[in-house]
Amino acid sequence: MYHDTSRCQIGKITAKKEALQCFKLRLRRQMIYQSRSETVGELSSQTKIAKGKPKMSCPYCAAPFQCFFKFNMHLREVRKKICRFCYEILDYSDFVEHSKSHNFTVIACPICSETFEKESALLSHKVKHAKGPEECLECHETFANSGHLNKHMNIKHKPIVCGCGKKLPNRVCFFKHKKICNQHKDMKSKFICDYCDAEYKKKNCLKMHIKLRHTVGWAFQCEKCGKQCSSQAHLLEHRTTHEKITDRHVCHCGAKYSSRRGYERHLVKHTKVKKFEVKKGKMKSKASIKKEKKEV
Repeated sequence: MYHDTSRCQIGKITAKKEALQCFKLRLRRQMIYQSRSETVGELSSQTKIAKGKPKMSCPYCAAPFQCFFKFNMHLREVRKKICRFCYEILDYSDFVEHSKSHNFTVIACPICSETFEKESALLSHKVKHAKGPEECLECHETFANSGHLNKHMNIKHKPIVCGCGKKLPNRVCFFKHKKICNQHKDMKSKFICDYCDAEYKKKNCLKMHIKLRHTVGWAFQCEKCGKQCSSQAHLLEHRTTHEKITDRHVCHCGAKYSSRRGYERHLVKHTKVKKFEVKKGKMKSKASIKKEKKEV
């Protein structure tokens, strides 16, 4: 019996033949992954490359790879593929003719010209081209709306220039290049406010700072005490403090609180762990060290 149809290529299964076809496709995928790992092991033994050294590297960002599958997944963003026989990096359009020189046949997708070794892999790939009406002109991948298409274009097809002067084809290669580039090794990302020069490590923290301190402000205010809150959820939580229900949150020690934040502040007392310092092979607490200093 075949019940798991969540990752099937067919949207709705109505007959036993369709269920059997999906089951066969999934078995073929597993066979492809197993054969791929075996071929990588054979090639590594033939070439006799050391284990610690990288076998392949990206021509754009110099990122090292030791697996053909992962390297081809990385090169897919620039529509290229590496030949596992001669280690040559080629475009999708030239890969079919090149594979014939090694007496090896591949099947090309008629829409985006991406190549596959098995027909089952091509069938599972074709599902990408039937997702939505919006289509990318570079890789012919389809999307449900224009917002998803714009995000895809910015990440995978928009070139970025690094501070060292090197031009990277997309954001994926740029982040790989940042790990190797000397200009980014010692740099820590800082987001500085234009109004008060406040520094933050994350962009979202800077956005929240500008919104609350310089532009919108604390837009939500309590009617009873006049306290200002940053969101409607914080205001609703604050209103519970004016109610007389004190046993809304009860701790195991017997303490009662009307708001969740007060209860969480109280829980910190139970979770605090005393820090110890090692001195002459013995563990001593900070309180005992202070007493010894006072006595001296």
